[in-house]
Amino acid sequence: MNTINLNLKNLKELWTTVGKERGLYFENHSLEGMYISEESWPNRVWLKDEGNHEHWQLAVEFLQANLGLTLSTFTDLGIAHHQVERTSKQYGMAKPIERTSQASKVKLIRVTDESDANLWSSLFSIAFSYSISAKTVTATSNLIEYYIAVHEGTPIGTVALFASDTDVIGIHSMGVVPEHRGKGLAREIMFGLFDLSRNRPQNHFVLQASEAGKPLYEKLGFKMEFIQNNYRLKATNHD
Repeated sequence: MNTINLNLKNLKELWTTVGKERGLYFENHSLEGMYISEESWPNRVWLKDEGNHEHWQLAVEFLQANLGLTLSTFTDLGIAHHQVERTSKQYGMAKPIERTSQASKVKLIRVTDESDANLWSSLFSIAFSYSISAKTVTATSNLIEYYIAVHEGTPIGTVALFASDTDVIGIHSMGVVPEHRGKGLAREIMFGLFDLSRNRPQNHFVLQASEAGKPLYEKLGFKMEFIQNNYRLKATNHD
């Protein structure tokens, strides 16, 4: 099983699903992308062939014509491109799904209505310092599983699962609000996900970890397989 390709497929299908349900999905011979006019996420493009210099240039021109988009790539080929700068990177990781029961101190409550969607969106915004709107959560909740993490009766974070096929489950948007960090609750959320998924047909979890989250995932048995680079246009000095 090529978990790299499956991880990339899961991530791109997540973006595409949100785009088609809430905004605009677009595609041409060189790139794909999606955009929601009133939101900041996912709002990005990705290349069909990262080794093709012409595709890179077309992507840059597309960013110039559509301000506010992010270009996400999965090789290091574009780091030296003079018109873009890398704003962040994430680590594509995978782990086999274990079939044994695991206890967790956190309860995962699936979002099922507008009230839940509002709470999930609020917690996510606090945890990540950018937003996924309640509108987006509501519009996609039949395709993406959104969960509110609750510890001792208090909502403390968010997570989402997206199974785009029968091979992998993507873990996304896993975060704990600042006031409850440092208590091991991110690990407990993961334990809850492991237990929740142990009887599903998929065989692997996949995710994209931040620099801060990578050590936790490694301790839980995830292996890094690729780096996702995120680019924006360089600021232009008009003086």
